[in-house]
Amino acid sequence: MSSAIKMKFKGLDAFISGVEKQPKKIQKEIDGAIWETAQRVERAAKLNAPVDTGYLRQNIVAKKTGNLTARVDSFAFYSFYQEYGTRKMAAQPYFRPAINNEYPRLFLICQSIVNKGVL
Repeated sequence: MSSAIKMKFKGLDAFISGVEKQPKKIQKEIDGAIWETAQRVERAAKLNAPVDTGYLRQNIVAKKTGNLTARVDSFAFYSFYQEYGTRKMAAQPYFRPAINNEYPRLFLICQSIVNKGVL
C-alpha cells in the first residue's frame, strides 16, 4: 500500500492552461495566491495533526514546485495511516480537512484576480 496522500482537483489542468493565457501580472498574482494557499494548508495540517512525539507535524512541508504549482507533503512514514486509519486504529484526518478548507478560498481569490485583471 502506498503511503502517499494524493488529491486531484477536477478541471485544474484547464484552469492552469487558462491562467497561462492571461497577462503576466495576473499569472504572477495567481502564482502568489497558490503559494500562500499551500502555506495555509501546511499550517492547518500541522495544527490538526495528531500529536504524540511531534514528528508528524515536523514533517509537513509546503514547497513551491514551479510556475502556478505548489505542493504540501507529509513525510512521516505513517501519515497515510493517521489520515485514513487502519482496521485497528480510527482515522484522524488532518490533511484533507486542511485542503478542503482552503480550496474554496483559493477559487474565490483566483476568480477575483482574473476579474480585476479583465476589467
